[in-house]
Amino acid sequence: MTNVLKLAERGDYKKLIIEYPDRLARFGYSCIERHLRYCGVEIIAITEKEPRGREQRRQSKYQGKLA
Repeated sequence: MTNVLKLAERGDYKKLIIEYPDRLARFGYSCIERHLRYCGVEIIAITEKEPRGREQRRQSKYQGKLA
């Protein structure tokens, strides 16, 4: 993530293509998105949401670690 932000600040790229928004960051996506926009980078998410089953598996995986 640090590299992504540094390269954006230097203007090394103008588009960042990601599969899902939460693949860029689990938390704080809006802050990262805002910073990248400020640097002139457009984020292109191929899919806005993960398939339902995949998202549920990940959530149950993390819930098990928190219990």
